[in-house]
Amino acid sequence: MMSRTTSIFAALGIAILAGCGGGAHSVPPDGRAAGALQSGAQRTTSTLKDGTLYYATTSTVYALPLNAKGNATATRSITPHPDQQGITTAVATNADGTLDVQQNYFDDTGEHCRTDVEPADADGSPASTTVTCDDTTPGTQGDGVARNTLGGFDILYNTPNSFIVKRFANDGASLTNTLTLGPPGFAGLYLDTDRSGGDYLVNSGGEVREYGRRATSVDSTLEDCTVSAYYGDGPLAVSTEKSIFLVVRTEGDLANSTIQEITSCPASGPAVVSRTIGPFPTTYISALTVDNAGRLYVGLNAIDGASPSTIAVFDKTTSGAPAPTRVISPNPSTNFIRGLTTYEPPATPAPSPTPIPSPAPSPTP
Repeated sequence: MMSRTTSIFAALGIAILAGCGGGAHSVPPDGRAAGALQSGAQRTTSTLKDGTLYYATTSTVYALPLNAKGNATATRSITPHPDQQGITTAVATNADGTLDVQQNYFDDTGEHCRTDVEPADADGSPASTTVTCDDTTPGTQGDGVARNTLGGFDILYNTPNSFIVKRFANDGASLTNTLTLGPPGFAGLYLDTDRSGGDYLVNSGGEVREYGRRATSVDSTLEDCTVSAYYGDGPLAVSTEKSIFLVVRTEGDLANSTIQEITSCPASGPAVVSRTIGPFPTTYISALTVDNAGRLYVGLNAIDGASPSTIAVFDKTTSGAPAPTRVISPNPSTNFIRGLTTYEPPATPAPSPTPIPSPAPSPTP
């Protein structure tokens, strides 16, 4: 079975993988015992003062200012396993600002996936907490990671026989529960979460499902709706207002994809689409994320794989195919953006006003 990334973008084939360094299927052993549970990271309150936009390449994640525009140079870079080239599949941030980097990697037993939790201010290759998708099953592939309401994160991955969501607590290591989607069940391709911790997934047929954060059965859906596009297979992102942004496309065509905003996904039936952004005639979309203000960040890659990728930003009212509000050309450049995520520090409450003392009463004559 091909991974979600390679299957959806198969038309670009070897050219993209070679350009991103993702064609290597054999890597040396990692000095940090890749795939084993590590506990090197100290989870502390984030010291990040400004909003951050992260973009992922094959093995490295870069940090940009959230308000970046035009040519923008990364302020930090994070490479979880410099001695073993992992292939990044998704990124997310936790409530405390720590960064989750999901990767596929290979050893002499086959393909595996892992998620590294990096410190909020990570730069370089600091120690991290690492959890594997499945220690016992070769052929596992990561499909998504997203923040949850436990202070930790949820992951989506597939094995040769199943699709699974695991939910981890705020230490980045303790497994809270597991949602088994199949077989035969539901073959989820992308994962995102909302503010209540609900997990949103989409399959290749454009079926979107939401599961509550405690759901462990594939039948325990809160929402289950479909889009009418031939391929409504993502990427997918969910806003703070629970709008679902989904990339849809026509059969066999990576160009001219559009993004639909689904504002209502019923328990069963067609999705209600409030607006459509696009089409994108000369690029294809590989990643989406939404910030707290509802701005949509879109990872755009050239169809021919020759030009550098860009990040287009659209505000919460954009509809049709106008120019983006901002276009970011990240440096270092890449020709395939493998993940996008944001971190925005909590707003600092305004100090309470100092009470004005009442004047002393006049003395009694």
